[in-house]
Amino acid sequence: MTDRDRVLERLHAEAQRATSEEVTHAGAPIVIISGMNGPGKTALMGRDLIIRFFPFRIGRVSRRSGAVSGEPDLVIPDSPPYRISQFHLSLERRNDQIILVDQESRFGTKVNGILIGKGAGGEEEIPLPTGDSQILLGGSKMPYAFQFRVIKDHSPGIFQDQVWADEHFIPVAALYNRLCHHAQYILTSREESFPERLHAAIDLITTFATNTDTTHLLYAFSTSPETFPDMIVAHSVNVAIYTVKLAQGLSYPTDETIKMGLAALFHDICLYEVPPDIIYKKDILSDHEYEVMKKHSMEGRALLAEVPDDYQVVPMVALEHHERIDGTGYPKGVTSLSEISELIAMADFFEAVTHYRPQRGPYTPHEGIRMLLQLKEAIFSPHLVKTFIREFSLFPIFSVVRLNTGEIGQVTRTDPGWPLRPVVRVVFGRDGRPAPDYREIKLSEHNNIYISRDISDRIFISHYFKL
Repeated sequence: MTDRDRVLERLHAEAQRATSEEVTHAGAPIVIISGMNGPGKTALMGRDLIIRFFPFRIGRVSRRSGAVSGEPDLVIPDSPPYRISQFHLSLERRNDQIILVDQESRFGTKVNGILIGKGAGGEEEIPLPTGDSQILLGGSKMPYAFQFRVIKDHSPGIFQDQVWADEHFIPVAALYNRLCHHAQYILTSREESFPERLHAAIDLITTFATNTDTTHLLYAFSTSPETFPDMIVAHSVNVAIYTVKLAQGLSYPTDETIKMGLAALFHDICLYEVPPDIIYKKDILSDHEYEVMKKHSMEGRALLAEVPDDYQVVPMVALEHHERIDGTGYPKGVTSLSEISELIAMADFFEAVTHYRPQRGPYTPHEGIRMLLQLKEAIFSPHLVKTFIREFSLFPIFSVVRLNTGEIGQVTRTDPGWPLRPVVRVVFGRDGRPAPDYREIKLSEHNNIYISRDISDRIFISHYFKL
């Protein structure tokens, strides 16, 4: 068994141990939701959703809905059979009890085989027991199946995945999904004029560009290799998040940060004009297919040409984000491009290599940073690569590392001033046994402790977990 295999086995064992122990501790109850969809049990959500703040509403996305923060906390994809109401369920916490309320949905809800809701006589509620419950949204007539696990929250500091929106906390996963659904409509809509879509995009970027804490949490979530079914939307939203993080770290004014986020969101808008059989091809593109793909830069600039004068950075980035300083980029092969275009081009590159693509699996974030370092003299300005690494760290969030003490941990936060010395949460002690306290070490404050090597590998990609 290799070193990585042993670590992975221990990670898995630790996760199982933590799950079984959490239900035995007293404290405020929380809910962990896992989503499966239909008889084939395909994944409905990219990861488990941890609910600590209530009420929590589950509903179907509406493309005509209002503010980003005013929708259900968990949004079901807007697709056939269109049978889920806007607010299908609500989760409430009353003292030490979790109550599930069906909001008079069309077909009701089955909870551990018991039907509640309109199908059973109107709005109804039922307490959820500690442990696992099987939930069918829409009773027996709907394909949406979930597992709700009620546990006792005895460690309030462990779960750090909530953001403040609409005057209450919501899971970062819920906000991220809202952003993606709105971005999907903005990028693909033919019903609204472009000025209206631009205004909606400004609102979307403003949602997190005015709050660095929200940006950091969204970044941590977006580093997971798979985040949203529409690859173009996920890529566009992730690049926007990365760009805003860069702009905030570089102390750009808020209005400029929002403009950069807009440019990142729209940079690949004309990929929707490229035939899907090229976008999702699993083999290497032919020369002809590559030429078709390259057209999206020029077409994007043309489509975005009508933006107001204050937003000319948007079409500029759409045109330049594949240009490189050595002249090997496209569409024009220039050797000089704006700083903003180059920063977004690096965010575009880093996001692409660290997420799934039809032709390949993802590289780890650490590998992605190393690729930037190896390529810096060829395609990106060295001083901007240094800037990028200062903000994202040589050991980005989720990197699994071995310390010189022999301990193994996972990077939970980066420190812009110390790219080689992030914050590491210890998972395994020097004896190889699971660490009982999940203590965090801020390496910049401990000169005698440092990362001896990164042990992340693709084997860890499908086992990312937030400590």
